[in-house]
Amino acid sequence: QLKKLIASIVTDSRAPGEAKDPDASHLFTLYRAFASEAQAAEMHAALSGGLAWGEAKQALFELLEGQLAPMREKYESLMAKPAEIEATLQEGASKARAIATPLLRDLRAAVGLRPLTAAMVEAPRPKAKREKPPAEFLMFREGPAMFYKLRTATGEELLRSAAFSNAKSAAEQKSILEKHGMHDLRWEYRKRDTGAWYFELCNSHVSSSPASFGVSRDYADQTECEADAAKADQMIRRLSEFMKSSSAD
Repeated sequence: QLKKLIASIVTDSRAPGEAKDPDASHLFTLYRAFASEAQAAEMHAALSGGLAWGEAKQALFELLEGQLAPMREKYESLMAKPAEIEATLQEGASKARAIATPLLRDLRAAVGLRPLTAAMVEAPRPKAKREKPPAEFLMFREGPAMFYKLRTATGEELLRSAAFSNAKSAAEQKSILEKHGMHDLRWEYRKRDTGAWYFELCNSHVSSSPASFGVSRDYADQTECEADAAKADQMIRRLSEFMKSSSAD
């Protein structure tokens, strides 16, 4: 087959003994591609000296056959043993799979291409319920004035601020209680002319402003008044701690 293909190479009509032009010949171009420098120089001189095209084609065949024959024999030997080739391919595939499978799994997980079954098995974990504060300071409006009040989780009002002309001032004072709790504050118990008792949350420093952070409702009994003041004290301290822990989270 190779010899037949070489014989079909088109050459010019120059007769044997007549000088050829090697550089314009496809035959010589092929020969030079496979030959050593010495062989190429020798063929170039032979063609220039009148070597027949038939002899040149035979020389090209012998050159190619000498280089391709060992490879042809190797190819034919391998093709005669398809089972061995398949076993070698499978062995290589197994080695590659051992490296590629974990890597591809990690890559798919990284970009979110998880199997649907994984999504079914790995159900989303329920979010932990956020703990409710033991009490809260609520702002509200009555007419043109703004207030805040301390209300327990059960809805009981323990303390109410003085009236503020705007929401910003009310919010700033409320924020002090939420952040700092009972720091530099004290309770005072007072009795009205009517005989009713109430408690007031005051600044420990007389000259500091604001002087008051809120007053309670009226009580007929001093003991009940003091009990609710103690409850308000505890609620404010716990609320301050709760606000600090929530900020840390």
